[in-house]
Amino acid sequence: MILLFQLLYVSYYNSAGKLQELFKKKMLRVIYFCPSESMYGDNIALMRIMPYLVENGVKPYFVVSFEGKFTQYLKEHNYDYLVCHNRIWNLYNLDSPIRNFVIGGLWRLKHYVDNRMSVKRIASKLSTFNADLVHSNSSNSSFGYYLAKELSVKHIWHLREYGKLDSNKQYFPCFKHFLYNKLDSVNNYTISITPLIHDYFHRKTNSITIYDGVVDEEHVPDICFKKEKYFLYVGRLFEKKGVEMIIDAFIEKAAVDAGYKLLIAGAGETEYETYLKNKVSHSKLDERILFLGYRQDVFDLMAKAKALIVASDFEGFGFITAEAMYAGCYVIGKNTAGTKLQFDNLNKKLGYEIGSRFMGKDTLSCIMESIMAEKLDVKKSLSVVQTAVGELYGIRKSASKVFEFYNKIR
Repeated sequence: MILLFQLLYVSYYNSAGKLQELFKKKMLRVIYFCPSESMYGDNIALMRIMPYLVENGVKPYFVVSFEGKFTQYLKEHNYDYLVCHNRIWNLYNLDSPIRNFVIGGLWRLKHYVDNRMSVKRIASKLSTFNADLVHSNSSNSSFGYYLAKELSVKHIWHLREYGKLDSNKQYFPCFKHFLYNKLDSVNNYTISITPLIHDYFHRKTNSITIYDGVVDEEHVPDICFKKEKYFLYVGRLFEKKGVEMIIDAFIEKAAVDAGYKLLIAGAGETEYETYLKNKVSHSKLDERILFLGYRQDVFDLMAKAKALIVASDFEGFGFITAEAMYAGCYVIGKNTAGTKLQFDNLNKKLGYEIGSRFMGKDTLSCIMESIMAEKLDVKKSLSVVQTAVGELYGIRKSASKVFEFYNKIR
């Protein structure tokens, strides 16, 4: 009897130990470095997949450059985080390249010691977290790269931007240095949000392409087929987004139907926004071209719009395009980079063209005229397109691929 009890005890002990070991093995402790304190594209994309990563066994800890709307979000959703009060930017502005290169270089030299001390301080605080990985949510900053080295763990760069092409900024001191000294260094891996970005950074090994999870495939919104007479722009207001082109195209064709409006939802650089508003004022179309500022009801605006217009010179991915199509909104998009890619993906999947493409103002104004004159049916195939977008860019699908990549490299 005693022998039987001992055998049962040993069996239970071993099983419990194996279960604990299995649990520890499954649990992935990941430090996420997020250089932006705002709730814009990169942070939104990450936090959309976070609940599913946690559900699969990821224990996250966030390191953020500064307090802001993002840390407010983390507090509200009970995520652990530290503020490092540092960024270690990888980029400098190309508006005045020589001046910004020199100033950027001096800034880096001046703050080099502070940067490294900040990394050591955060690493010390996170030593008991026993991280498996450090995941930098952008290539804009090297803080996560240095933090991973300090903690002696593997590091993931999430490549979401081009730098020079989409924001007119260059990697410091040059693109090749960033490419070969950081991206290709030991224990570094990359996730690219599109095949185009993957190729731009010459990724060959230790890399994967995973589209951002944009739409909740488990909650499909009802499509509004009774559209209102307005075109819509959603996004930040700065030159590379092509907002001025949209305004000029609308002004040119405004007389086709006086009932149409252009709604501009978003905020940005004060000087540029003032410039755009002055242009509208001079056109005498103040009552038809409306600046809405930052809005919480973007999905409702998209659902009722005749069309969303995406005019960015070079969009990394541009999840507003996928969001609009999932909301049942027709999209007029500039045929470049991420916007072109999304049109091409849907074209390949469905076998026919969806939305309307343009490259310049003249083509855009013609498309807007066709919609105003009801020569172009913007309600055709909305349901089919919605389903296809859910299959391509679902949040759960994206989270699953990220989790698989974590386990592959841990």
